[in-house]
Amino acid sequence: MVSAATNPVIADISVSGADAIAFTPDGKRAYVVGYGTHSVTGIDTATRAVTTVIGLPDSGPGNLAVTPDGTAVFVTAYNSNTVQVISTATNTITATINTGSRPRGMSNLPGRHEGVHPPCLQQTPSR
Repeated sequence: MVSAATNPVIADISVSGADAIAFTPDGKRAYVVGYGTHSVTGIDTATRAVTTVIGLPDSGPGNLAVTPDGTAVFVTAYNSNTVQVISTATNTITATINTGSRPRGMSNLPGRHEGVHPPCLQQTPSR
């Protein structure tokens, strides 16, 4: 973990196969994709402790984004052409969205829940 204010490393947090990271809007939690482990690790940024490890289907997870309201994490599943939706309240997969071929890019879209860059998303998640 690196301090955004001063840039020094302030903590080492081990996440096997770490490939991408996203933070909740309030900065209290970080979510890290473990590519080789097919998981998403939740981290409490205040205590710098791992709080959960969420197993994903063997589908090549790659990128992730947290929704603007902080209620969900979207994770691309490259090999299965899907996006997994994880509830930040329960830390469980709540939906699987079929996408176009091999979704990769993710971003937070203000005021919206969709997280996959077009044209990959072929189906809009229900709200």
